Amino acid sequence: MTARRGFALAAAAALALAGSARIGSAQTVQQRIEALEKKVDEQQKTLADQLGIKIHGLVAVDYLYDINRPDAVDANGVRVTQPFLRSFENEKNSFILNLGNLHFERAADNLPGFVLDFDFGKTADVVNNSTYFGRHDSSGTPITGNGTDFFDARQFYLTYTVPVGSGLKLKVGRFVTLAGQEVIKSYNNFNYNISNGILFGFAVPFTHTGILSSYAFSDQVSLDLGVVNGWDAVADNNDGKSVHGGLNVAFDPRVTFYQTVTYGPEQTEHTVTDNNGVPLLVHAGRSKRLLLTSVATIKPIDPLTLIVEYDYGNDSDSLPRDGLLRTAQWQGAAGYVVYSFTDSLSACLRGEVFDDMDGARTGARATYTEVSPTLTYKIADGLWWRNEYRHDESDTKKVFAHEAAFIRGQDTLATELIYAF
Repeated sequence: MTARRGFALAAAAALALAGSARIGSAQTVQQRIEALEKKVDEQQKTLADQLGIKIHGLVAVDYLYDINRPDAVDANGVRVTQPFLRSFENEKNSFILNLGNLHFERAADNLPGFVLDFDFGKTADVVNNSTYFGRHDSSGTPITGNGTDFFDARQFYLTYTVPVGSGLKLKVGRFVTLAGQEVIKSYNNFNYNISNGILFGFAVPFTHTGILSSYAFSDQVSLDLGVVNGWDAVADNNDGKSVHGGLNVAFDPRVTFYQTVTYGPEQTEHTVTDNNGVPLLVHAGRSKRLLLTSVATIKPIDPLTLIVEYDYGNDSDSLPRDGLLRTAQWQGAAGYVVYSFTDSLSACLRGEVFDDMDGARTGARATYTEVSPTLTYKIADGLWWRNEYRHDESDTKKVFAHEAAFIRGQDTLATELIYAF
């Protein structure tokens, strides 16, 4: 009995030691897994978190149907087959890669930072080919665009906050304009309508290149002020610089007002012909362009937002008429009524009027109006679906192609999917 009892005790001890070893081994493996996961997390944070870089993006795909079905030849023999007065949505009856955007940003207190916006698609094509990069044709005439039609670096600027008062924020490089309510779509702002309005495309510029400072005097008043090459000019097209700035006032949380100004030379030296056939020389430094934009935003109740914009612009010594260079002028106004029915469903009604008094912006002396109701539905976090009807009208000029003829009106339907992160 004693021998059997001793054998049993030895066996029990061996089993206990084996079980303890298995538990210890299991704990060691679990600890190793946790340590490995922690190491992987740290490595994954190297690019974004440890360097302080934020990465965002947006993809917008549209389909536009032009009810006018344009296919007409104008007085200059040019065949017109696309909608008129559109910035980026100018391909009829077609799927459009409106915009693919990647946004990189680094911002840190008392340290230099940067912002990079890389655009692809129709938006990049239009903005790039509206920008002067310092290129000339074979005759030496300045031309816009740099040949990368499907790609554009919309913004590339350095940032730094000077530790003075509330902080003087500086940006140096290429950045979007302060002027106007609407913007080139971005991950955190893709406007209330699918199409950009007439004022966005014809009354104000897209971008500027230069230096811009921002300072908040209080929670209610802030000022932006800088010196830039001018309108849509990475390289300056003359020897002068333009002043670009804005004043933001918000004395009431539900009412804000933003006034911007841009002033400076925008013309290159070139010859124009007046209405009597007399050639006149436009001097690059003598002609000055002025742009004033005013935007008021009112939120009377939480679901409702009301926005009003007014723009006035002129180009001095640029319009040839009766043997003299006169001032070309344009002005316009826009109104937006935005209502959120639920967290997922909202609607916007936009109305505009644009008076191109001398044809300097659209190529035709006319007054244009447009109205665009748009419905937006949030399908899921980061994914939106929008639908829009738009009607454009000219007061006297038949500028909109309707099949093989030209008429005073234009109607389009558009649908859009947007993904943003």
